[in-house]
Amino acid sequence: MVDPMIDLVLWQRFRKPPYCHASIPNGNPHELFMSATRTLFSKRQLAWHRWAERMIHSYTNTEGFLIWLGAGSSGKSHIAGLALLLDYVASFNAAADDDDPSEYPGNLYGMMVSTGKEALSKRSLASAVEYLGYLRAGPYGVPFKFLSQKFAIVPETVSDENVASFKARLDGVALAEGSEVESRGRVIGVHLPRIRVVADEYETLREGRANSLLTAQDNLQAGCSDYKAVFLSNPQGRELPCSRLAAPNGGWDVLDLDSYEWVSASGAKVLRFDGLDSPGREEPKRLPFLPTDKYLDGLRSQHGGEDSPGFWAFARAFPPPDLGAQTIITREMVNAWGMLLPVQWDRMPDVFASLDPAFTSDGDECVLERFWVGREAGTSRAVIAFDPEPYVIPISASSDVPVLQQIGKAARDKLLEWGVPPERVAVDDSGTQSVADYLEIIYGRGVYRCNYAAKPPSLQATIDGAITVDKRYRNTITWLLYNFHEYAQFGQIRSLPQKAADELCRRQLDRRLKGLLIAETKAAYKKRMRDGRSPDTGDACVMGAGMLRDRFRLIPGENAWSGPGFYSEDDALPDDDSMGALAREFNSMEQLESWGRYR
Repeated sequence: MVDPMIDLVLWQRFRKPPYCHASIPNGNPHELFMSATRTLFSKRQLAWHRWAERMIHSYTNTEGFLIWLGAGSSGKSHIAGLALLLDYVASFNAAADDDDPSEYPGNLYGMMVSTGKEALSKRSLASAVEYLGYLRAGPYGVPFKFLSQKFAIVPETVSDENVASFKARLDGVALAEGSEVESRGRVIGVHLPRIRVVADEYETLREGRANSLLTAQDNLQAGCSDYKAVFLSNPQGRELPCSRLAAPNGGWDVLDLDSYEWVSASGAKVLRFDGLDSPGREEPKRLPFLPTDKYLDGLRSQHGGEDSPGFWAFARAFPPPDLGAQTIITREMVNAWGMLLPVQWDRMPDVFASLDPAFTSDGDECVLERFWVGREAGTSRAVIAFDPEPYVIPISASSDVPVLQQIGKAARDKLLEWGVPPERVAVDDSGTQSVADYLEIIYGRGVYRCNYAAKPPSLQATIDGAITVDKRYRNTITWLLYNFHEYAQFGQIRSLPQKAADELCRRQLDRRLKGLLIAETKAAYKKRMRDGRSPDTGDACVMGAGMLRDRFRLIPGENAWSGPGFYSEDDALPDDDSMGALAREFNSMEQLESWGRYR
């Protein structure tokens, strides 16, 4: 075996015997890779620099998940494609070991993922194909070929017809093409002892397709003894897929622009390549393909200076903070106002629920959210605390029972279990099929009905007491979002579900209309997010808070809360049997009106 291939085999398998007994230069196995490439490629074909060495060092020494956040033109795709190609080539060169299947030649499957075929032809797959061409034309040669129609690299002995059945190959996968189900099927992959995944442009993938790649990781790792996944990105927004995956415990606010390496909350090793620290600024003639001073000046001019979101994303490789220009609630608000924090009560709180129904599987979930209102221990602040795990009502398409009844009966059963009477249940009544009507028939009258598109109630605005909310907001959903924002800024929102927080931070204002404030509709949200997912959990939470403001007169910023009066502070919640009697007792609109709490 020629020396560079010996180096690559040792580089790939340095953790396992007998290779672990080899003498490794300076004790750094990544130097074996660098030594091999200096022999295999000319300086014109591969220019080494400290960023490239740092990338290869992390690729070599990190098992599991790795994230490279880099400025534009930082060479992430280039080095990832090279590393994956030589990893693949090395897998065919070691001697077989019948006692260890992972040491058998050709035991590696590699996947290079990007948005579309055009992106694949420019990113990590393109780099792998480029270096394969250099190897085939060089003095050492390699018996591999690239099949452009299949977007795959395989041994020369594999025919075009047999590519799909040949496991040990490098695949280019266009994740954004075809249906979501098809894209999910493309990343399931094959099962071999060694698996490699490079996900390029992960930040720009649609939510559903980004999630399909993440959920596929468990399947890819089944039966695998050597797994490595590298996610590459220009971090463009803290709510986007790769930035969320790279966020550390405590969120992005615990880091600053001097942070270059950390472990994310998801357990991934994260490396950041800041354009202001680019080797291209030091050697622009030798490294013109990296960020140079000229390149950075262009970004400053294009995006409006160094403090612009675009410069942060494409030069500093740090996701810009939400500036609040388009969304009512931002990630900074969620963190600063403690909306995700748990609550400790100083006495038993009152329990409520909200139902955001769905009648199809077109990106919608039927969410029943439970929440409580009471006084926070230590502050006596009246707070709203949500169940961080919303209950999603299952809907069976094959059932003979109409969906309306499936939702109503499942909601009733869960409300009985939770001990929530009808008068403390908010229901989205915007659709053509009224779940609120059916729920009142089988459970009890008095649910709070909410139509997101309707005019808001004539409540006094707490921001500007001189007007009512119907004079400030165009529809109810807009008022609900701003009302939720008001509770939050006074520290009155706790244990918000993570999914609800994500949805609320993505919900934008509709800027096409002038005059009254208006938030984008669910349909517009789903279209803009490009994954068809509806903000059901967020809507359920803001609707519940809206019921508290409208029906129970819990005013943001005030602590006047003594509970709806159904139970004394020391009473335990009733059991299921007494709950039925309780619902019947309250099934009297005259009684409700006499309390003066209900509309």
